[in-house]
Amino acid sequence: MTAVLDPLWGRITHVTVNPTLWPVIPRKVPVDGHVVSVGWFKAEQDPHKLLLLSYAVGRWDLLVIPPQTDPAIAAWLMTAATGPLRSHTPSDLLERAEFQRIVTEADQAREAVWDSEGGHGARVTAPARSAS
Repeated sequence: MTAVLDPLWGRITHVTVNPTLWPVIPRKVPVDGHVVSVGWFKAEQDPHKLLLLSYAVGRWDLLVIPPQTDPAIAAWLMTAATGPLRSHTPSDLLERAEFQRIVTEADQAREAVWDSEGGHGARVTAPARSAS
């Protein structure tokens, strides 16, 4: 990732993570002719955030979306993370996404039951008109 971002943002010099979700954390990573230092902060950094430091741009906080995340939920997360207020932590956003996933699955289950009981396939008949 840093090899791709270096030309766009300027040389990335440091990356930090929370070790909760990163089982192996190297101290240094070689990237296109230079070395990027890697650090970790358990209490100070959200587990779902990756921090990049660059001399040219400064600091970038990136949301880490788990790879098994549904594409629609991942798109929602990326939109929410870049919203104008940015008032939620990455972990808050992932909790909201999980809640949204559960609600969506429950809605789909209710819809399936409704369909199995005649829902969409039921014929609707107009009430008979009385001749007056």
